[in-house]
Amino acid sequence: MTLEIYKEALLPNLNRGEYRVTSPESIRYNCVAWAAGDDARRWWPGVPDYYWPDTAPQEETLEAFQAVFEAMGYRLCATAELETGFEKVAIFSKRRVSYPRRPAVGKRQLEQQIGPLAGH
Repeated sequence: MTLEIYKEALLPNLNRGEYRVTSPESIRYNCVAWAAGDDARRWWPGVPDYYWPDTAPQEETLEAFQAVFEAMGYRLCATAELETGFEKVAIFSKRRVSYPRRPAVGKRQLEQQIGPLAGH
């Protein structure tokens, strides 16, 4: 399964054919929820009807997202390489003038990952 052409255009560093979609799009949950292992609700700070842990800062910062996953037992690691016995999560952010480190996407590394992750 691949993404539609217009979605590939939104991800300029994604090489056509060098990724795999790991799940179909869903309105039930978003990529951060999926990375957290929750496919029943959407996660985002400060958005009505979305879930966000009370223990994490209620802000759209890389630090807040890191706090969420650290509370779940994740720790910062030195490499994105697959390591046996470890599940890794990546939090991507977009650079913006007004908010230079605003998180945009969360991904969970699959045990048998081949190439970059796309979709959920």
